Amino acid sequence: MTFGALAAATGGEVTRLRWLAALPAWASFLIVLGFVVWAVAIYRRERTSRGPWARGLLAALRVGALVALLLMWYRPVQTTTREQPRPSYAAILLDRSVSMSLRDHLGDPEQRKRLAAAIGLETEALDELPRLELVRRAVARHGGQLVRRLLEHNRVRIYSFAERPTLLAELAPEQAGSERRSDGEKQPTDDPVASALERIEALKADGGETALGDALARVAAELRGKNVAGIVLFSDGRSNAGAVSPREAARRLGRSGIPVYTVGVGNPEPPVDVALANLEAAPVVRAGDVLRIGLELRVRALPPEVHELALEVRLDDELVHTETVDLDALEDAETEPGERTLQLTLRVRPEEVGEHTLSVTAPPLTGEVIHDNNRLQQRLRVIDKRIKVLYVENLPRYEYRFLRWALVRDKNMEAQIFQLSADPEFVQDSSPGVPPLDHVPATRKELFAYHVIILGDVDPYDPQLGKPWLELLKEFVEDYGGGLLVISGRMYMPRAYGGSPVASLLPVRIDPADDGLRTLGSVIRESFHPKLTIDGRRSPLLRLEDDPEANRELWEGGRLPGFYWYYKPRETKPGAEVLAVHPEDRTEKGQPVPIFALQHAGAGTVFYSATDDVWRWRAGVGDRYSYRLWGQAIRYLAAARLTSSQRFSLTTDRSVYDLGDRVMLHAEIRDRDLKPSEQEQAFVFVERPDGEVQRIVMERETGQPGRFRAEFPAVQVGAYRAWLGSEDRGAGGEPLVVRTFSVQVPELEKADPRMDRALLEAVARASDGAYVALADAATLPDAVGSVREVVEVRLAQNERWDDSWVLLVVVGLLSLEWALRRRWEML
Repeated sequence: MTFGALAAATGGEVTRLRWLAALPAWASFLIVLGFVVWAVAIYRRERTSRGPWARGLLAALRVGALVALLLMWYRPVQTTTREQPRPSYAAILLDRSVSMSLRDHLGDPEQRKRLAAAIGLETEALDELPRLELVRRAVARHGGQLVRRLLEHNRVRIYSFAERPTLLAELAPEQAGSERRSDGEKQPTDDPVASALERIEALKADGGETALGDALARVAAELRGKNVAGIVLFSDGRSNAGAVSPREAARRLGRSGIPVYTVGVGNPEPPVDVALANLEAAPVVRAGDVLRIGLELRVRALPPEVHELALEVRLDDELVHTETVDLDALEDAETEPGERTLQLTLRVRPEEVGEHTLSVTAPPLTGEVIHDNNRLQQRLRVIDKRIKVLYVENLPRYEYRFLRWALVRDKNMEAQIFQLSADPEFVQDSSPGVPPLDHVPATRKELFAYHVIILGDVDPYDPQLGKPWLELLKEFVEDYGGGLLVISGRMYMPRAYGGSPVASLLPVRIDPADDGLRTLGSVIRESFHPKLTIDGRRSPLLRLEDDPEANRELWEGGRLPGFYWYYKPRETKPGAEVLAVHPEDRTEKGQPVPIFALQHAGAGTVFYSATDDVWRWRAGVGDRYSYRLWGQAIRYLAAARLTSSQRFSLTTDRSVYDLGDRVMLHAEIRDRDLKPSEQEQAFVFVERPDGEVQRIVMERETGQPGRFRAEFPAVQVGAYRAWLGSEDRGAGGEPLVVRTFSVQVPELEKADPRMDRALLEAVARASDGAYVALADAATLPDAVGSVREVVEVRLAQNERWDDSWVLLVVVGLLSLEWALRRRWEML
C-alpha cells in the first residue's frame, strides 16, 4: 500500500514515499484510535491538579511517539522512477517457398502498369521476374524506404519462411537513417537497413513446403510480451503444410491485438500449364531391348486453339522418339475444372551401351508459368550383359513349369533352375550355354553371382537349404542389392517362413497361427481379378498393355482368366508398396489383401506374389501376358545388381527427390574374398545436372564394417549421377559402381501456381488487418503505425525507517512528555 506525495518531478523523474509493510487504511485507523483511547484513559486516571489541556498535551505526545514507532514498522521507502515509452515492434515475413520462383503473366494492363511503377520496372520486364524478385524490389525500393518508414516508430524484425521462419535481421528505430535514397545509390556498408536488404537479396525460393500458419504462430510466439503494431506478410498464399492453419493462426493474433497485413504476390487466375509427372522407367536396359516409359500428362487452362501436343524423348541430346498426344481425348480424365490428366506409355529401343540421360519434354505453351514441370529426366544405363537368375522350387507346379520354360528361352536371361524334389540324377534346367546346377548355390561367392533369385513354394527347413542359406539370402538382398522374387504356394511360401530370416524381407506379416490346415482340401469355385492400386496403375511392373486404360481394363475387366488361389496374410507392412489387391477380401487389420507388392529391403528389392495362378493367363495367348509380368519384375529387381559389382554397391534411399531434400547415400564395400572391408572411409563423386562434380567423403557406420553413408542437399532440378571412386584417381577415375537418381520441383509447390487471394484476405480479416496488392506495398507503414505504451522504470529505492531523524522524533516526543510530567510534579 502506498501513502505519500510527489516529492520531486524534474527531468522526467518522480520521487514518491511508499510503505512496504503498511496495513490497510482501516486497520491503521483503528490502531491509531486505540493509541488515543489508551493514552486518554491513562491520563484521565492520573491524580494531578493540572487541567484537561495539560493531560491532553501529554496524551498527544504519547500517541505521537507510538504513531512514529508504527510508521517505522510500516517500513517507509523513498522511490525514484521515470516514465518511458515501451518499444513498438513490427515484423516482415517473406515467403521463400518454391512457388515464389514462378513467373506470372498478368493479363490486366492497368494492373501491370501499377505494379511496374511501384517496383521501378518497365512493364515488359514483369513476366521475366519470379515472384520473390518482385518482392525484393518492392521492399528495396528507394533504398528500403518501406523498412525505414516502419522503423520511424517501431523495432522491425525481418523473417523469411517456407517450412519454418528464419530471422534475417532485427532493426532499431535509431538505425533507420533520415536520408532518402534512390534505387541507384550505393548504401553505406555500415547501414543496418542496407545489410538487411543484402540478406533479402541472397534469399532463394527453394523451400519445399509453405507452412504459412506455422510461420505466423512461431513469429507471434517470439514476439510474445512485446507491443506489436502489426505483421506484414509477403506471400502467394499457397499454404500446403504445417500444424496450424493460417486462419487459426490469424484468429489467435487477432485475439492478441496483432493485425496481419497480407501482401498478395502472383496471379490469382489459373495459368496455362502443361506438366509431366510420375516418370516410371527401368534404370537399366539391355541394348536393343524395348524400354517402356510410363508418365502422367497434366494440362490446366488449356487454350481452346490447342488440340495436340508433341512429346519428345531424348537420350542425351539425341531425339529418339516423338509422341503426338491428342488433347481432345482428355475429356474423360478431367479431375477439376480446367485440369485434365492422362497416363501415357512411351516406347524406345536404346542401342548404344553406356550411361545416358533419358528425358521426356513437353513444349511450353504461350502464357505458361511453370516450365520446370515440362521436362522429366533420369539416368539410364544401357548394358550388353544378360541377367543372371536362380530359380529354386520344390514340386513341379504349373507356375514352375511354364516359368522355367520362358526363362530358359529368354535370350536376355542366364537362368539356372534347381528343383529340390527332383532325383539326384535329374539334369536341372538352364539357359543354352549355361551349365546346369548339381546343388543349390550355398556359398557367398556362388549365390552372389546372381542378379535375381526366384524363391518358390520351398520348405525353409529342407536339408538342401536350412537357416544358413536363408541368412545368406537375406544378406544377398539387404547388403548386396540383389533382387528376390517370391511366388507363394499352398504348402510353404510364405506360411512356413514366419520365424525365418526371410520374413523381414517380405511386404506382409505372416499369421503365426496359420498351419495351413484351414485351406487343406478346400475347393475354390469362384475366380477373381486383382484390382490395381494407384501405385499399380503407374508402375511399369504391371503394365501388360502400353495404353494405361487398356491395361487397367485387361487387369480388372475380365479379359484375362481369373485367379483362384491366393495367400491371405495377417497384415501388410507399413513400408510395402502394394501394386494389386483382392477386390473384396481383407486382412485381419482391415487392409485389402495384397496380391502383388514390392518391399524395399536394404540395398535390394523384393517382389511378392500372393498367387501361383499367373500361368492361367497363357490361355489362348501363350506367354504374352504371364511372362511379360514375370520378365518385367525380374528386370526391375535386377537393376540394382546390374549397376553394381560383387564387391561394391551404392544406393540411395529414394530414386526421386524433391528440391531441397537431403539425399542419403549408402555404400557397401567388400574385399576380394567378399568379406566386409575394414577401411574407415570411402569416396563418392556426384555429378549434378549442370555438370559440376562434387567429391563427398563417406564415413563408416558405427559398428558396421564395410558400410558407409553420406548425405548432401538436392539443390538443382534434374538427373544426378553418383559413383564410388578412389581418392587418388579422383572424379576422372574408373567408377567402381554407379547410382543414378533425379530431383524434381516439389509436387506440393507446383500443384496449383495461382495466388490464393481468398486465403490472404481471410488471414487479414481474421486478425483485423488488411490485404493489399504488391503494387500498394508502399502504403503499409501508414497502415501499420505503432503501439504507444508508457511504462514506469524504477531508478532508485531507499528505506527510511532506520533514518536517525526518525529515532530522534520518537526519543524527543517521549523525552518531552517525561520533562513535562516532572515539571508538573506528575512523576
